[in-house]
Amino acid sequence: MGILVPSHDAELKAAFKLGLPGAAASSYVVAMNRLKIEVLPDIVNAMVLASAFSAGNSYVYCASRSLYGLALEGKAPRFLTKSTKQCVLVYCVAVTLSIALLSFLQVSNNVAMALNWFVNLVTASQLINFCYGVYLHPLEESV
Repeated sequence: MGILVPSHDAELKAAFKLGLPGAAASSYVVAMNRLKIEVLPDIVNAMVLASAFSAGNSYVYCASRSLYGLALEGKAPRFLTKSTKQCVLVYCVAVTLSIALLSFLQVSNNVAMALNWFVNLVTASQLINFCYGVYLHPLEESV
């Protein structure tokens, strides 16, 4: 990126100095603007948005299936095992999407506090998962 946008670029400096939101401070968008092709920044932003939507869709699918598996094992509420006639796990998807509503916490002024909650929650979960896997259920040697 340093080849495409110099560190002293006026547009990039102005975006950071003024605290412009979103793609205004993106070095990729600044590079596209420097090429003087008007539609190119919009295409790049659309591709980034489409890939973010695709990733979110995949995560909802994986999380709802994991929640369903936990419910089958009895580690989550039993009502999460119910599905429609077309095998759509409506309750699992609804619970997964309701957890996604927590992302609206970033709209408030205390964004750092909400981010710290999530970082602490994920870190604690990873530590518990690691300890459970390594110490309580170590890999057995194959015979």
